[in-house]
Amino acid sequence: MAPLEPFMAGTYGSITSNVHLPVATAPIVPMVTLKSNGSIVTIAIYGTI
Repeated sequence: MAPLEPFMAGTYGSITSNVHLPVATAPIVPMVTLKSNGSIVTIAIYGTI
């Protein structure tokens, strides 16, 4: 888990700063994150959105 924590924090920060993404673009972000980090991070992003 330790190596993923900084990456997760960076991804979460990017999503938080881009909360105003268009509705059409928003679903793409969790999909890309799912491929990169796994479903746990995707769930966190869905909660943020």
